[in-house]
Amino acid sequence: MNYFLRHGEKVDNSPNATLTEQGKIDSQELGKQFKLENIQINHIISSPISRCVQTAQYFLKGYNKNIHIEKSTLWGNPGVFVIKDTDIFKTHTVLEVINMQLSKNAPKEFRDIEKGVELLDDNIKNNQNTLFISHDVIITPFIAFKRNKFHIEKNKILKYLEYVEL
Repeated sequence: MNYFLRHGEKVDNSPNATLTEQGKIDSQELGKQFKLENIQINHIISSPISRCVQTAQYFLKGYNKNIHIEKSTLWGNPGVFVIKDTDIFKTHTVLEVINMQLSKNAPKEFRDIEKGVELLDDNIKNNQNTLFISHDVIITPFIAFKRNKFHIEKNKILKYLEYVEL
């Protein structure tokens, strides 16, 4: 089983925002919850963005296991779906961007959703019992596409520390 987790609460909306104190506490508590529920995690792959790496570090404090955190730009900075820097998030909401991706109407700076999902699938297939820590604009369209959803509502965007099992 693999788990896809959105990072903890961030201090602001800047590109390199770190976790809030509550985000750190909640990440550690989630690690404790996984441990209590006997959810086996052997590997962590994280976006290299600070808030994701911090989420992994605090999760591991709660999980109480020494696991190497692998950083992958597929999961952020820029992430699998972005081919080159774009200001799209200054002019569109996260929901709009995700739905553009899912409808195959993403701007030219974005990779085709099918190709992006294929790259993520290649990264995932060699990993079992792995926790992937990333961002709403990567995990949400990935999960939606895997579930054959080509349009989502706002309430389907992953919230802080929300995770999906696959």
